[in-house]
Amino acid sequence: MFLNENQSLILTRADKGNVTVALDKDTYINKMEELLGDRETYKLIKKDPTRKLTTSLRDLLTRWRNSEFISKSTYRFLYNSDGVLPRAYGLPKIQKQNWPLRLIVSSLNSPLYQLASFLHRTMLKSFPKANSYISNSFDLMNRISNLCIDDDYDLISLDVISVFTNIPTEIAMDSVSSRWNYTSHNCIIPKTEFLLAVKLVLNSTFFTFNNNIYQQTFGTPTGSPLSPIIADIVLQNLENCILEKLSFTLPFYFR
Repeated sequence: MFLNENQSLILTRADKGNVTVALDKDTYINKMEELLGDRETYKLIKKDPTRKLTTSLRDLLTRWRNSEFISKSTYRFLYNSDGVLPRAYGLPKIQKQNWPLRLIVSSLNSPLYQLASFLHRTMLKSFPKANSYISNSFDLMNRISNLCIDDDYDLISLDVISVFTNIPTEIAMDSVSSRWNYTSHNCIIPKTEFLLAVKLVLNSTFFTFNNNIYQQTFGTPTGSPLSPIIADIVLQNLENCILEKLSFTLPFYFR
């Protein structure tokens, strides 16, 4: 009833905390379009790529099925003939001045969602955890509770900004390829075919907002089930490279 009488408002949840926020619809749309106006990261697309994505998916899966890399039931599970493009929305960061929006992309029911999930599951059960891996703050506390550290050490916390949109596709592909000795134990799909599937997902960075189609022009696709594990292994490679070059030994480093 309230929203029917106040159609200029929208309700959404805040970026952090269990809070519901009422926003002026025009202000929300303007903030989203300003965010998506970053031409170094996003661009408007005139032609809907859904049919092309669906055709590429069908060709890939048909080849896998005919070569008996996957079963007929797996083919039916992975193939989506009537998917829709991922949808973008923004969550307000109410803890910050002027409540900037965090861009969220939902890829549920998109053409490549099930394929991306399949690739993610395969990698997740194949790749070893990073030496720096911690599951949560309690795990961190247990790991450092018995450490003795000199007073002249400083504790440093690092944060990665916009990780998905800052990972080059080439580095992502190299990170997956270099771990094939792990993946091959849980996958009968040949390496070349598996990498083709990964590349198909990574290059499919399209989404919609307010009846417009956008493409993310750099990085891994925001909202894809595949992107988190890609980001993890890229960061793992980066931190290993940096830590090996240090002229001293860190008492601890966790991520």
